[in-house]
Amino acid sequence: MALTLIVVLIVLAVSIAAPELTRLRDYSWLKRWVGWLNERLGLNALWTHGSGLLLSVGLPCLGLLIVDALLGDALFGLLGVVISAVVLFYAWGPRDLDLDVSDLATATDDEARQRALRSLGASDTQTAGVDRVELVFAEALRRWFGVLFWFVLFGPVAALGFRLVQLLSDRSELMGELPYAQSLASRRLFEALAWLPAQLMALALALAANFDAVSKAWREHHASHGQGILHLDLSFLASTARACIEFDDVDEVETPAQPRELVAEQSLQLVWRILIVWLTVLALVVLVQLLG
Repeated sequence: MALTLIVVLIVLAVSIAAPELTRLRDYSWLKRWVGWLNERLGLNALWTHGSGLLLSVGLPCLGLLIVDALLGDALFGLLGVVISAVVLFYAWGPRDLDLDVSDLATATDDEARQRALRSLGASDTQTAGVDRVELVFAEALRRWFGVLFWFVLFGPVAALGFRLVQLLSDRSELMGELPYAQSLASRRLFEALAWLPAQLMALALALAANFDAVSKAWREHHASHGQGILHLDLSFLASTARACIEFDDVDEVETPAQPRELVAEQSLQLVWRILIVWLTVLALVVLVQLLG
């Protein structure tokens, strides 16, 4: 676990110090991979079924697992640490969340604002009135916390698997290469994989910001939607975040001060608080293991 924490801190430091390295997180090979599978397998029952994810996602993960098993112990385990750091860095993001939020906050015209919103995951039809809080927290879950959670639990293979499932679940150019059943399965699998990290994000937000406001918003969201805690609707995360942010109703008109964009920056500050809580908990676990 100590090595896991070291790898996470290294990747965070590199991501912050050298944001230009995000260009190395190139997933164009994934489109070529699923396109190749689609051409070769066509109407094969294994490919057209949701279980086709065992091929589109499972085979790349299996390849990484084999490489890690063969080389991970080389050089007294140092190569395994390098592999973990490289894979975590590759799975992180892929875009830089801080830069995307900064671009949104400093946008001086509507075109730049819409471009920044699309970089944060908003569709062309959403850019006019998309909820900034929901957008930032959804991207934080996709880019950071889902990857971090599965990396800490199961290592680099799990981190890569989460990223590939996420990309297949919401990238239109990738979804177009998949049979409908497999595309639907990727969305359901992403929601299942993101559910626990999202719950832990809400818990960390309660500890880092306003416990009463977050817990009340969390309960009211599930009560108003008639959903139990195990429901895979992840929108509760934005509800809890919104409870921590005080801002005027600016849904109708944006002022020159761009208050809605400032809300995005406030949301990012909360996201960083959550990340600090997660890292603190991980450090405490490492300390307990060392003292034990």
